[in-house]
Amino acid sequence: MRRFILIYIAIAIACILSLQSCRTGGVSAELDYIETYINEYPDSALSVLQNINEDLLYGRSNRNHYNLLLAQAKDKCFIDETEDSVMLSVVNYYSNRRDKEKLFRAYYYLGRIRQNAGRYTESIMSYLDAEQLIDYSDNELQKGLLYAQFGKLYGHQMDFSGALSAYKQAAYYYGRAGSLPHQYYTTIDIGQLYLRLGDYAAAEPLITDVFEWACQSDDNFLAGHACDLLCMLYEATGNFQSLNHLLDSKYATFGPDSLIRNLSMAYKYARDNEAYGMRSKLNDAWKSAISATDTATIYHREYQLYKLLGENDKALCSHENLLIIQDSLVRHALQQPLQYIQAEYFKAKASYIDLQASSRNIIAMLVITLLLIIIFCIVIAFRKSIERKNMEVELYMEQATGLRNDLYNKVSEVTVLSSIIDDKDSDIRNMEYSIAELFTKQYKLLDKLCTVYYETHGCSKDRDAIYKQVKTEIERFSSDKKILRELECIVNSHTNGAMRMIRLELPHLSEMDFRLLCFLLAGFSAKAISVFTGDSTGNIYVRKSRLKTEIQAIDSQTSNKILAYLL
Repeated sequence: MRRFILIYIAIAIACILSLQSCRTGGVSAELDYIETYINEYPDSALSVLQNINEDLLYGRSNRNHYNLLLAQAKDKCFIDETEDSVMLSVVNYYSNRRDKEKLFRAYYYLGRIRQNAGRYTESIMSYLDAEQLIDYSDNELQKGLLYAQFGKLYGHQMDFSGALSAYKQAAYYYGRAGSLPHQYYTTIDIGQLYLRLGDYAAAEPLITDVFEWACQSDDNFLAGHACDLLCMLYEATGNFQSLNHLLDSKYATFGPDSLIRNLSMAYKYARDNEAYGMRSKLNDAWKSAISATDTATIYHREYQLYKLLGENDKALCSHENLLIIQDSLVRHALQQPLQYIQAEYFKAKASYIDLQASSRNIIAMLVITLLLIIIFCIVIAFRKSIERKNMEVELYMEQATGLRNDLYNKVSEVTVLSSIIDDKDSDIRNMEYSIAELFTKQYKLLDKLCTVYYETHGCSKDRDAIYKQVKTEIERFSSDKKILRELECIVNSHTNGAMRMIRLELPHLSEMDFRLLCFLLAGFSAKAISVFTGDSTGNIYVRKSRLKTEIQAIDSQTSNKILAYLL
């Protein structure tokens, strides 16, 4: 009650300060103040943010800072947003600013929103973008949250090795942040992964340590979760003495009513040949079931227990019900996107672990066969549309690769020139280094993206995501006025002011014409320019011919100087 009162007072004070701040025009200062307590008191921060008059959010800086904090507060208050348009705007805004720490957070919460929406491939891409900026943040807790999400996604995709590595990294940062709750909640995830992998020796000390801490800290939810895992561990290792001791202790009542503990108690009663107690706990388990997976788990345990008691008719009935619910789970899995079918299959397969070998093998083969048949039908049904889409993507990526090669040639030329800079004056040296700085960055970016694209052999959504990123980066580069101005300056340095002469002599030309001439004078191929401008190579040749005609109309001395670099 005392904690509730303190939180209420904090929210009230924060709201008053917010309203006062807004009235006096200090919205920017108020947002900075929210930064100081949003991690510790996200509910207070959310209340304050929701009470700020959005009409007072003058300027893009305040608006984007507000949207970033709002996404952060909602996420910490377990409000799952699924629409990413606002956060995309925030990412785009901070991408063009020096505040890389906010960009780090923006990418993280973009990933969280996409994860909430079930767009896991895009979510991972956003988290990878955030990881590239992790050194710009001093918030160790935020870093831990990032790697914890990596762990969840890798676990969702059945990449347990990747999940383990991510969770360990998260625990490291939580330790640096001094956040014991986050550290222990991550430790239980690591222990659960070891348990799932059958590494009981590694799982037991971790789960036990979490269990003891949770009991001492009165964290009944975490203690209950750890108790469930200990029950599973003791059953798996045949440590029935420890299992009985745990189930008979007060700790067995921690947390919400537990399906796992009810089933473990039923197993205990069955081993003791106490049919009444067994049925009572099975009934409790049915009351705590909330999903089809829970239902399948109970039918599986009923099959084991009735078989243990020699009630074969009931065991057979439970087995048949299990098959029915498993069929339902498989059908549901088939409704998911292709990249999740394998994960859902392994979830379904996991419930067969303790069935008789013959039944398990038959059912597994039926499921595999069904999956293969349906996957084959899906591939055939959508083959034409997929191929058409892939052709479009591949064509663009080939053009992007050509641009990458053009940039590589530029960088190589600069490298050769840089080897003889001792024989050149300082102005030329500065020019060469500016060329290297301009093109090397773009080459490295395209080289990385193109390499990742051609090395990606997964589902088409992975390649589509990379393709979209390549297209976005190229469009941004080709439309960046600062880069274009730098390129024109470099071209003028190389061509004795050719672009300067063109602008002076042909002022009626459009900016698109000037840009095309700049790319041509820079030595880019027609295919590369096509990627930059979105125009076809045929149109580029036509425009080049027209512009040469325009240049030829200038006095012969000037036109000859310019055309010498266009030929």
